[in-house]
Amino acid sequence: MKLLLPVNAPEHIARLLPYGENVEFYAGLCLQSWEDAFGPMEDLNRMSSFRRQANMEGFAPVKELVAAAEGHEIFITLNAGIYSPPQTEFLKDVLIQLKELQITGIIIGDPYLAPLVRDVGLKAVASTMVGIYNEDIAKFCVDQGFQRLILPRDLTLREIAQITEQVPGVEYECFLMRNGCRYSDSHCLARHSDRYGALCTYLDRSKPRYCGLAERSFAAHDAAVFNHLFFSQVFHKSACGICAIWDLMQMGIHAGKIVGRADGAESIEEEMALLNRNLNLAASCSSREEYLSQLLLPRRYDNMCYQGCSCYYPEIRYGGNTHGTS
Repeated sequence: MKLLLPVNAPEHIARLLPYGENVEFYAGLCLQSWEDAFGPMEDLNRMSSFRRQANMEGFAPVKELVAAAEGHEIFITLNAGIYSPPQTEFLKDVLIQLKELQITGIIIGDPYLAPLVRDVGLKAVASTMVGIYNEDIAKFCVDQGFQRLILPRDLTLREIAQITEQVPGVEYECFLMRNGCRYSDSHCLARHSDRYGALCTYLDRSKPRYCGLAERSFAAHDAAVFNHLFFSQVFHKSACGICAIWDLMQMGIHAGKIVGRADGAESIEEEMALLNRNLNLAASCSSREEYLSQLLLPRRYDNMCYQGCSCYYPEIRYGGNTHGTS
């Protein structure tokens, strides 16, 4: 299994490569010509408004990124949920230029762009915006021409195994580290903004009132307050899938994703080194138990590893159904 790492500048690749060769990279792209044509509120990708913080501005940095990658695969995100016909025509020229720059593939949120990406000669990757929650959706994506499917972060290992077994012959990518989200990307219509955040940002900051609940039932009031505090302050504030690496490798998952296009390479180095060591360990283990007895936990595991609150795959440590390999 490879590690898929976020970058938004060529120097980030040079900083991360020493921590492991079994890597791929993904990056965002923002174009002034897109904003001139369609306005600042039309996203080229899901983090367009973050500009340089989460994207490369223009095609020149992309060329430098390819050179810095030294042959490692690079994917560009064009993962807005939908593009209008004029926007799709605009993207044809963008894809041609990216192909000329020797980009590997495109992470797409609109499934109807897949044939266009394939026609240009790039690998079509289905973003979590597509919502691949079962084998029927996975089969649809393969029929559309996708060559890699990114599975939602809220799937269980058993659900992942069912999809990968029923729909073989395509690469699969799963979430592995950083920046959990309590919501489904494919059902999220909120716009991400460097100024305003997103809908979830304001839900976290909200100060709910439970007037009347205590009068009817103190237990109900107490449970409602706890639920809000847990959901807004604890659940998936960070995220980790280290304990599931052995299982994901047994399923043949092609890549494990580290989230954080806007975070910067310096904040990813430590986790990159940790994950690389655990990948090498998992490859040498014959069982899940052997791997779990030797794996290296995150430095902040005392906070992260609490009751599965930050687990991408909590069933490994906290029970529930897994795909059954052990």
